[in-house]
Amino acid sequence: MKTNRKIISLLLAVVLLVTGAVPVFAASTNKGISSISDYAVLLEDEGYDAITTAEFLEQVNAAGDFFRLMTGGKFPSSEKLDVSFDEFLTEANLYVVANSGVDIEAIIKNLPAFNGLSSLIAEKLELDTTAFREEMYATRDEYFAEGNTSLGLIYHLLGSYMSIIDKCYLYAEPYEGDNIYQLCIDVTYRDGTVEKVTTAVLFDTETGELYGRDGKGMLNIGFNFNFKDMVLYAVVDAWMRDMGYAVLYDTMAGMSNLWDMDTRRYHFEYDGLEWMIQVWKGTYIQVSNGSEVGVYNRVPGEELGTFYNCATDDQLMEMTMKLSYQDTVLIDMGPQMHWWINGFNFSGKVYGPENLTLEYSIVMPDEEMVKAFTQAIDNEENHDATYTVEGTKVTVVW
Repeated sequence: MKTNRKIISLLLAVVLLVTGAVPVFAASTNKGISSISDYAVLLEDEGYDAITTAEFLEQVNAAGDFFRLMTGGKFPSSEKLDVSFDEFLTEANLYVVANSGVDIEAIIKNLPAFNGLSSLIAEKLELDTTAFREEMYATRDEYFAEGNTSLGLIYHLLGSYMSIIDKCYLYAEPYEGDNIYQLCIDVTYRDGTVEKVTTAVLFDTETGELYGRDGKGMLNIGFNFNFKDMVLYAVVDAWMRDMGYAVLYDTMAGMSNLWDMDTRRYHFEYDGLEWMIQVWKGTYIQVSNGSEVGVYNRVPGEELGTFYNCATDDQLMEMTMKLSYQDTVLIDMGPQMHWWINGFNFSGKVYGPENLTLEYSIVMPDEEMVKAFTQAIDNEENHDATYTVEGTKVTVVW
């Protein structure tokens, strides 16, 4: 009986899949759709709908449910973070939703509550969370006074986390001038204490820039965001600069279906160093189209395998980058002195890398480097990029 039920269920699933697919092709007959391969071509030409916030949250919640089912534990917590937004940030989020489909507020409100482990530890150790926080903050201040901000932040986070966070209120307050606002958080702890946290994230209502005050990107993640263009982009002093580059990075990204990218690597020697200029274009995390142009080098024989160092400050070059789908420009960055100019456009639609055109330019220090780089383009195995040279400026179309 159980076997028969399994067979019936399987047949029912097949029927549902087939009948569910029929309207798609039936509705598309006026476009010459007669097979699955024809439909695939149509999607390639017209792009794909980016993954919605609801679909993303379903995947995250399903992963959490699976983890809890397999382990029997409560981590990650099924309880959601208690967070609210002021009117300013709510309106900003609605703008993002309308222009990209990405609902930042919904994502944050669906984060698991952070206080499960801290509550358990405090209960088991009969910890006075208020006294513990005060002790941690005192140690924090000592390290700050010594100039050791990294260790000071660790003590701050430890004191804050073990205070058991009940809720958070996110808001923007005027920072300087009439159009600059700073993002702040009021954190309410279990003992009733409310602590104001300034995030050092600024928003310029005139330019639409959301950026980190210290030049490290928003919350030191290495990226800023432009609301007007709906583009996320890396700052020059991003933390990734210390990580260099290795082929392993691309290999790991390729193991997930969240990325669909093409890349080209141009290797050449110049000024006693081995150089590599690498470019990428495609779909990133199913929600954006993006492109990157990175400049790397290494001392011959000094690094193992495929590892390269990112260009140093005295090796920065003026760069531009434009990513287009047919006649539509998705991203237009620069000119800017950079080592890794990039951009990721959130518009609710994504396109395969084969349907995207990347045009970028690099102003090089001299004609010797120009010659070495253009020779590398000529020698690249795919032969799918063209270039023009104007003085020491090389413009490449791929």
